[in-house]
Amino acid sequence: MTNSLKPVTCPKCGWNHFGVDREYAEHQAQEFQEYYEALPDEKKFTYYGKTPHTVEIQMNSYERCFRCGNGYKNLLIASEFTCPKGSTLQPIIFPNQ
Repeated sequence: MTNSLKPVTCPKCGWNHFGVDREYAEHQAQEFQEYYEALPDEKKFTYYGKTPHTVEIQMNSYERCFRCGNGYKNLLIASEFTCPKGSTLQPIIFPNQ
């Protein structure tokens, strides 16, 4: 299980992400779910408000462009990041997975 700093770009909106393997995303989603479930209710609210959190919700964030919602299979593995230095990047599953 590995992650990567390989750039993945959304051709629809131009947003940059960094690619991760599906196995890595699933592991991170499950690990966060365990942490979330152990929180008291008032702390859970700070993450998702009144909406309960699930692994499926977390995996959806790994499968969609953060900016426009384009599916990960439609994104492109790029040769370099095109965003300004210091930009926040979100992980996304590599399009070939």
